[in-house]
Amino acid sequence: MSPRKRTAAGEVQKFYEEVVLQYEGKECLFWPYGRGGKGYGCMKRNGGTVIVPRYVCEFMYGPAPTSEHQAAHSCGKGHLGCVAKSHISWKTPHENQADRLLHGTHSRGARCGKAKLTEDQAREILSLKGAGTQAEIAKRFGVSRQAVAGIHTGVTWFYLSGGRGPNPRRMARDRDDGHHVTSRRSI
Repeated sequence: MSPRKRTAAGEVQKFYEEVVLQYEGKECLFWPYGRGGKGYGCMKRNGGTVIVPRYVCEFMYGPAPTSEHQAAHSCGKGHLGCVAKSHISWKTPHENQADRLLHGTHSRGARCGKAKLTEDQAREILSLKGAGTQAEIAKRFGVSRQAVAGIHTGVTWFYLSGGRGPNPRRMARDRDDGHHVTSRRSI
């Protein structure tokens, strides 16, 4: 393996200014320099590291409307290093998640790295609600009773039952301490 070539001083900034900001194409423009852990282009700026898509979005549209807003990619290829300014805009986390579903870059259900069930198995568990105890169903599928309860209540695999998933406000309200969530209904 050859040693990494050091980027010449000013080369990254020059690429950003002369290529990224000038690019008017409709196709993705991929960042050829450093990338963060999730694949987004990064560069040094003002003594720190900036995420290039966010930096492009700030250049194009000004500061984020709120601290919650994210620089979202209409192409779904931000994680691959796309920095095309026509693909990037401010979106809320909810809007960005909806885009991920359209792009197929979501990580819900069986695509989640921690999933132990297929979507078909989760559907079957949902269909078995009331047909036995959760412990019996859990044993049949080799998962915990809590996993079955999560499917039955719509906390996990919520989209299978038309649910909206866990409610962050309710979860924050029900939080008993910094580590455990205890429903006030059960206290």
